[in-house]
Amino acid sequence: MCGLALGAGLAAVRAAAGAGDGEWAEVRTRDAWGAEPPGPGMRPHAIERITVHHTGPPPWYGAPPAAAYLRAIQSFHQGPERRWPDIAYHRLIDLDGVVWEGRALAVAGDTATDYDPTGHALIAVLGDYDEQRPNQAQLDALIATARRLSAARGLDRAALAAHRDYAATACPGGHLYAYLEDVRASL
Repeated sequence: MCGLALGAGLAAVRAAAGAGDGEWAEVRTRDAWGAEPPGPGMRPHAIERITVHHTGPPPWYGAPPAAAYLRAIQSFHQGPERRWPDIAYHRLIDLDGVVWEGRALAVAGDTATDYDPTGHALIAVLGDYDEQRPNQAQLDALIATARRLSAARGLDRAALAAHRDYAATACPGGHLYAYLEDVRASL
């Protein structure tokens, strides 16, 4: 474990997460980042797991701004290389710890690796965490997001894992994966 330096940060996250109902800080909507509507092919699912991802290479250090970056990711995912119905992830976390709404939680995400994301709530931290290191705002937002999702669906700590735990990939990057046990312990 990395021993997250959460201190007051964790207390604030827990307060924002609410005592028992899983309420928390605002999620910026798809409208806020100018998302295109989803295309056909969405698959309904029930969330049974929470899986942490990163958006991967190249690193992202805030330029373009998060909303434009999300539109670029969605365009790539819906474009000719992937042909997915929408952005792959359900929640996305930027460098400031802002949580953005991606694909609707009621439908399965997508992956370019050999695992079926049906039943997984996909949380992606924007950037490449083999190169970058997550900051405290991102880690606090990841904890808050995982807490909310697990509380709302009655999931325990064992339901939280990383993309690399299901497929042959480095995702979510070594620098973010190093904190996974700390995130799990905070649930």
